[in-house]
Amino acid sequence: MFFERWYTHDGNPYAEKEKLDDKKVKALVSNFEQEIEKRGLLYHAVGHGWTSGPFGFNAAGWHEADDSAIPEDKRIFLAEIDGKRGFYKGVPLNTNLCYSNPEVRRIIADAIASYCDEHRNIDYLHFWLADSVNSFCECENCRHTRPSDHYVMMLNEIDEKLSKKNLDTKIVFLIYFDLMWAPEKERIKNPDRFTLMFAPITRYYSQRFKDEYNKPCTTEPFVRNKSQMPNAISKNLSFLKDWFEVAGAKDSFDFDYHLMWDHQRDVGYFDVARGLFEDMQTLPAMGLGGMVSCQLTRAAFPTNLPMQMMADALWDKDCDFEEKSDEYFLSAFGDDGLAVKEYLREISRLFDVNYTRWEKPCVSEENAHNYTMALGVINNFESVIERNLELLPAGNLRRSWEYLDEHSYIIRDVAKALRRRAEGADEEERQKLFEEVYDKVVQREPKLHRVFDVHQYKNVLRSCIVKF
Repeated sequence: MFFERWYTHDGNPYAEKEKLDDKKVKALVSNFEQEIEKRGLLYHAVGHGWTSGPFGFNAAGWHEADDSAIPEDKRIFLAEIDGKRGFYKGVPLNTNLCYSNPEVRRIIADAIASYCDEHRNIDYLHFWLADSVNSFCECENCRHTRPSDHYVMMLNEIDEKLSKKNLDTKIVFLIYFDLMWAPEKERIKNPDRFTLMFAPITRYYSQRFKDEYNKPCTTEPFVRNKSQMPNAISKNLSFLKDWFEVAGAKDSFDFDYHLMWDHQRDVGYFDVARGLFEDMQTLPAMGLGGMVSCQLTRAAFPTNLPMQMMADALWDKDCDFEEKSDEYFLSAFGDDGLAVKEYLREISRLFDVNYTRWEKPCVSEENAHNYTMALGVINNFESVIERNLELLPAGNLRRSWEYLDEHSYIIRDVAKALRRRAEGADEEERQKLFEEVYDKVVQREPKLHRVFDVHQYKNVLRSCIVKF
């Protein structure tokens, strides 16, 4: 699906569509695998899809499917919810299964064992369940067992099959949505096989690990298909602590989403960059060995500061944010790099990411004033951008300034739209403003596509201006 969004330019009426088929996707992935091997990197593969692909259902993305076309001999494998078995909200990838059924577990374990045997270049195979919350089977045999207990049963069955094939592939298991609640009875038999992956997708990014990880907190009771997912980091971490007590896994990491959606709410990228930096510094204190960033690959507009700060803090937990960000801006923009740093720091402050997250009132005199101030800051910095574009020859430094110029063009309109939201514009007006801004953005995709995921920006921009 991610390849498809780019090559077909989904949602961009101005772009030329390209044909994409499975053969082309496989060729792209094969090329990636060769480059990974060339660099001696560890290859993590798969994730969602094991609950659909092995049963003959579409596992290539979050596509809807015809529920009436499910063969009856396959329907019995699907989770029973409200007395019915079918695709959860019409999407196979979001559909959990009847995990108390030994045949379901066997089919999944056999599929994973065969896949590992056929793809021995994979170092870490991810085994995740369906990508949905509160969607687990309610049949008589499932309802009395936590999803995480059934999950651990499958992990142990997978390990047995891999051991019989003499495969040393590591299996990554996912602490996510309903699986936040640790198993009550089942335990992992061979901890050396497994890596724990903590994925707090519902967390607040206005909170930082460093401020929350030591706060005492208790987990909410598990209620099948009625559980409330935690937003506060302290609550998320209380679930992680429970898993640490029962999992026995010797390896673990954070799987986090700073650069999937939230960075596009932070117009200057400063809040998200500092948040990433501080979260990475705190991982060892939380018992986590590293980070896999679930993010857009094109997340460098206006700068690549968040990625650089994430890398610096993962490499050296004692480094200083101001020093490292100075190094970045001077490298990316040259002599005026520190002026760019202060400009974008002020843009982040005035655009107020907590306002675009809807953590503040929609109508706000303070924020309306700030967006007016932001327009002045953008206009005043325009002369600095123009001077560098006149002086710099073609190359990387000039390209940084070109992107900054494009960025200033777009955020002027974003500031005006957000100011109207803060002044009290109704939803109909906000929708119209969003459409006008986004139409200008998609027209500029040919210039920006290497650093800016325009497709993903659509929903984020709408949620900032219209409604969360």
